Amino acid sequence: MKKIAYIFILIIVIGNLTACKASKKLDVDKLEKSTYDASQQGEDVELSVKEEVIAPDTENIILSYTNFSDREYIYGKEPCLEMEIDDIWYVVPTLETAAWDEMAYILSPNDTREDVFPMGDYYGKLDEGKYRIVKILYSDAESIFVVGEFNVQK
Repeated sequence: MKKIAYIFILIIVIGNLTACKASKKLDVDKLEKSTYDASQQGEDVELSVKEEVIAPDTENIILSYTNFSDREYIYGKEPCLEMEIDDIWYVVPTLETAAWDEMAYILSPNDTREDVFPMGDYYGKLDEGKYRIVKILYSDAESIFVVGEFNVQK
């Protein structure tokens, strides 16, 4: 009888944990406003998201970087996702379990590179709305940022 009670309690706990992860709603009052103005992004590099529209539970998206310059840029995997709410961009916090490597990736001059961005690992299930990925790139001790926008719809 005790064994059945423990199994029942375990099922309830697992169900609650799953429900918490799946229903992560963003509270605007607790979100940090973005410090990035898209009109000031770098002109040497363009960032686009292959999938213009994704589902709330999409696991991976493809980021495409195009370097239009004769300079080499490097960037990392650190995620920065923002959501537009009432015409203001807010930073979406990563999951507590999110982790990424600290490697530098090279974007050669006049080249295009695609990377898989593990959306599910970093953010879990997203609310419907307009989002953008912000990436910082470095070249010769200077930095630029670029943004790639997409929408989340059911």
